[in-house]
Amino acid sequence: MKLAFSAGLARRRSIFVTAMALAWASFSALLLSVDPALALASAAAPIGMFVIIRYSLARLMASVVGGMLVLGSSTDLSSGKLIYAGLLSVSVSVAAVRLFRDPPDYLHYFRPALPWGTLLVAVVIIGFLASPMNADFTTFARQSIFYLMLVVGPIIALDTGRDITPRLAYALVGVIGTVAAVGFAIDWLSRRGVTALSADRIVVSSLLLPALAFALAVILVSHSTAWSRVAWLTPTVIIPLSMLITGTRTNLVIFGALLAVVGRKSSSRVGTGRLAVTVLVAGGLFLAAFPAIASVALNSPEFIEGRLRSAISVLAGQGQADQSFVMRAEQYSQGVALFSLSPVLGLGLGYFVPIILDSPLMTLVRLGWLGTLVLLAYFVALCRAVWISARSVTPSPAHTAWWGLVVVGLLSLPFGTPFEDRGLGFAVILALTGVASCLNAAQASAKAPQMFGATSRNKP
Repeated sequence: MKLAFSAGLARRRSIFVTAMALAWASFSALLLSVDPALALASAAAPIGMFVIIRYSLARLMASVVGGMLVLGSSTDLSSGKLIYAGLLSVSVSVAAVRLFRDPPDYLHYFRPALPWGTLLVAVVIIGFLASPMNADFTTFARQSIFYLMLVVGPIIALDTGRDITPRLAYALVGVIGTVAAVGFAIDWLSRRGVTALSADRIVVSSLLLPALAFALAVILVSHSTAWSRVAWLTPTVIIPLSMLITGTRTNLVIFGALLAVVGRKSSSRVGTGRLAVTVLVAGGLFLAAFPAIASVALNSPEFIEGRLRSAISVLAGQGQADQSFVMRAEQYSQGVALFSLSPVLGLGLGYFVPIILDSPLMTLVRLGWLGTLVLLAYFVALCRAVWISARSVTPSPAHTAWWGLVVVGLLSLPFGTPFEDRGLGFAVILALTGVASCLNAAQASAKAPQMFGATSRNKP
């Protein structure tokens, strides 16, 4: 009877699935007369959803690459952003269920961050609802997704880390970080009106995402074999070249990542001698490539010279001669005035600040001191998890790259809050994916001899 019931249930399920597939195909066919592109997207949606639900790497790529492509625009909620929000929700939900049902061994290191992440989401929502400036929901949705990414992103990362090798995780960081650096250059040269390229913004503009890839690349140049060393030398040249060709002097802080990677090789860091050789080789390639790249990317040869003269005048104590320096000084006083309007919960995400505020005060203006403290506590919990996991299991290049990201973020504070960097959430996802992958590989290799020994002792 049970077999007959199971067979009947299987038949009904197959009939239901077939009917749904035919209905979906008919709906997609009807859309052909309206919009062929929309019809193609509709037809491919079930396949894409199956792949995202089935494979953790697909969830990671949809969350990071998809977000980098659709969240670069500052316009209102587009259909692409809504679709991405749906894919992100599905990815986080599937990853959370997997982590709950089958938690990896390394998950307990990161559990203390969960209450702070939950509290951060609550504070963000309460700040929006209690905003004294009548915050707009559309603006809230656009702004809050970058903060929410900091909370939900690690869920996807910790789930994906057990399914991919450290080598693949490193490759993802290197490629995506390099693309982000090139995208930053294209965006900023276009903003300044000095680009000779026809392209405009292609991905989110970020300092911290390329900084993560740069830190990891410097480490792996030293730790890799011959051919891999050549491959990792590429982002150590391309990333600084892309960031500095924009003339944005703030990007010099990317070299602060070197402070985090120098140390003993046993701690997955780079010795002083090897680091000096890497810097010399990469610097030589940088100097050789910079004039050629500048001649192709810039339509004004005097642009870089003018930015250098301004930087020298600031270093010489003549800050009043530099317009950017003067504007940044004025923004501090404006930020204090805005913060005083609502110091506890801030003006709320969803309120469009009417001025440019390249200041660390922006986080206080948006979240107030309460939200800022919760946000800092959450990040401290993540840093603590990375630190303890490295000491308890083994340090890895991914752990060291995380600290490179943190150092660059701290050094960028005088020029703006790192929490407003649109690539921070993606950098956190990729960094923690690498950390989780390395922890999973180390714990699996540690278990293997024990399992082999137990099997040997049980042999007759």
